[in-house]
Formats: sequence, structure tokens, C-alpha cells
Amino acid sequence: MAEKAQSFDPEGLLKKGIHNLKKTVKPKEEGEKSTPKVVAAEPTEAVADKTSPIQTTAPNSWIAQTQIPQTEPLLEDERILSALGYISFLCVLPLVLRTESDFCQFHGKQALVLTMIFFFVNLLAGVFFVFRFLLPLLLFIEFIVIVVAIIKALRGGWWRIPFVYEWSQSLKF
Repeated sequence: MAEKAQSFDPEGLLKKGIHNLKKTVKPKEEGEKSTPKVVAAEPTEAVADKTSPIQTTAPNSWIAQTQIPQTEPLLEDERILSALGYISFLCVLPLVLRTESDFCQFHGKQALVLTMIFFFVNLLAGVFFVFRFLLPLLLFIEFIVIVVAIIKALRGGWWRIPFVYEWSQSLKF
């Protein structure tokens, strides 16, 4: 029994929220070109939970951009203040100056935890001779993480820094 061929409409499927697709290919008929035609698409896994407040666009990515729905658009000063928070001693600015902003609190807590981690790691590397050869590598990693965090904050992103995000959520202010 021959099935009716359906056209592949990626925009329609994406509008419905189906992100991961498994393509089915119609077999080549006599006299047809050798290029297979995509007939239909089926979801390979469940669609993300729409009630969850946090959705990541790249769950397996090291730098996963997190989408948290906002009731109002982010102000430019919130983004700038959050980015400034990643400069070591300024980490408390977003926490103190914008207590009502979820965005500033999110980045401020991460910046505080990140600053504490880098302080203690650099202190240990400086005190113990065994770790002194690692100091340039640690400073380079610190610089890269801070630059990426500042860029994400300036663009209005909710970047969950690996390992730091979990610790920052335990802070209650």
C-alpha cells in the first residue's frame, strides 16, 4: 500500500516546537533522479517542557546560552552593570545596586563565586611552589572565562558558567 508523500516543512515543524527531527526518505522510483526526497519528519525525542523557566538552546555545549523568559526587556544599564560585575572587586555591584533585577542578581552571584574561586586558586598557586608553574595557565583560563561572561552579559544572555552556576544558586541574598 503506497503512502501519500508529504512535503517537508521545517518552519512549520519548528513553530510547533519540534527541534530534533529524524528524516524519512522516499525510495527512488524508476526514471527518477538519484537524489532522494525527504517525505516526512518525526520527532526523535520529547519536546522541551514549556513550563520550565529555564531552557537551554545548546544543552551539550560548554557555553550553553540559557533562555529565561523576561516580563520586561532588559535595560542597558542592567546589562552593563552585570558585565562590570565580572571584574573581580566589582562583583558586588550588581548584587547591591539592582536587588530587584533577576538578571543582575544572576550575574552578580556568578561573578562573586567566580571571583572567590579565582582568588583561592591563585592564592594556592602562589603559596605552594608545586603549583607555581600552573599560574600562567590559571590566569589565562581566568581571563577567557571572564571575557566570555562579560560578552554574554552585555548581550543580555543568561550564561550558566559550568560548576560556578550551581554554587551561585546556593547563595541567598
